[in-house]
Amino acid sequence: MAPDKPPAGNVGAQGTTPVPGPAREHGSRSQISDFCASVNREARDANNELSPALEGRVSGKGRLRFHSAPNTGCRVRNSFIVPGDVVIARRRHGEWLLIDYVSRDGVMHSAWVDAARIALKESAARP
Repeated sequence: MAPDKPPAGNVGAQGTTPVPGPAREHGSRSQISDFCASVNREARDANNELSPALEGRVSGKGRLRFHSAPNTGCRVRNSFIVPGDVVIARRRHGEWLLIDYVSRDGVMHSAWVDAARIALKESAARP
């Protein structure tokens, strides 16, 4: 089970999830990496797989940042998708989706993103 709190940090954007602060101020990058790995492991072990996986499209404005775990403190630097990009959603964990995305150069990326920014196909959006 993931720790309730990262090694040190701030309150998450929605005020419910503790997130690590900048590594230079709140512990080592290794501690933050361990925290994100633990959160990711817990989310992937949960019974939250979307079956079948669902196609979606990035909505809203601006970049949708990739995260290594469903936590705002686990952002992957310089990795994002933009409105209009097509993704496959494989898991839902709270307000997060684990998606697969194939970049223009053919590389498959898997990351957690804010579920509110993914418009799932109409037939897939029903409970």
